[in-house]
Amino acid sequence: MRLIIPRTSVNWPVTRADVDHLPEFRGVGWMFGVAFPGAPGNMVLTGHAGGPCATFERLHELQPGDEILVQTASVMHRYRVQTIYETSPDDVLVMAPSDRTIATLITCSGDWIPERQTNARRLIVVATYEGRG
Repeated sequence: MRLIIPRTSVNWPVTRADVDHLPEFRGVGWMFGVAFPGAPGNMVLTGHAGGPCATFERLHELQPGDEILVQTASVMHRYRVQTIYETSPDDVLVMAPSDRTIATLITCSGDWIPERQTNARRLIVVATYEGRG
């Protein structure tokens, strides 16, 4: 599976991940237990904003209406960005199941907090499913 975002030239492989085990290579994490591409629910994808494994360093450039593509072995799934916002790192509602078919992309933002080894905020991009093709 690959994540493709034309506006930011993203074209990275996607691998299974969890909050404590994000990809340690230039790839995108597909959180365990979330929706599959094109299936009802919330497909949560994560990526690093900086460092040698950064894949979402330009995520902040996305705008409502931008296209997000998820290529599986057999089909291309199309999503359209609806909302972009920042939240706190402990806001787990962004990963909650949904009755809608959506994709939620998450990366770090805000100031670096050395004692916590993380950033102060999270950048969230929510996109709705538009179909195959």
